[in-house]
Amino acid sequence: MSINIMSEQLFRNHLMSIECKQIASDMHSIDNLFADDVQRRQLGFRTEPYIRPPIEITLRSTFKMNVKELEIGLKLNDNKSDSLEISSASDSQEFQIITKQFNCHSFDSLCLKNVCFRLNSTLSSVNTSATQRDNCPLRHTTRVHAIKCFKNCFQINAIKIKIFRTANSSV
Repeated sequence: MSINIMSEQLFRNHLMSIECKQIASDMHSIDNLFADDVQRRQLGFRTEPYIRPPIEITLRSTFKMNVKELEIGLKLNDNKSDSLEISSASDSQEFQIITKQFNCHSFDSLCLKNVCFRLNSTLSSVNTSATQRDNCPLRHTTRVHAIKCFKNCFQINAIKIKIFRTANSSV
């Protein structure tokens, strides 16, 4: 089954959790990242200007998952994250790096596609439309950087995004 792991319902039912140890600026809470309300989601997450990188955002789930695709918006108003690292972990493991991306300043979002992802044999006969399958809010970005090398993305229950640099900010 394909689901949007950033659905507010998963967080309300305590199936997913999100954490960031850095202080968020007003109206730009970490909770905005999983809000079903489009206006709240568009506010995004931003730390206070005096916070220095790296900034770590960790998503944890109570269930194991195989990641098919992961899209990360890099731009919020004039601020743009342009150097980051994405890693994953399962219950008994430390975080393993999926990818490191530097100099992403010319892209609005980063899209990681797991080219090794295959539907479970019990689900392969399920026929769903693209909107049902993706169940993600539509993004209106014109510049997307797609990466087709995915490792450490099977049977995981945590994803960590570490932001090293943000352009047009005080950090």
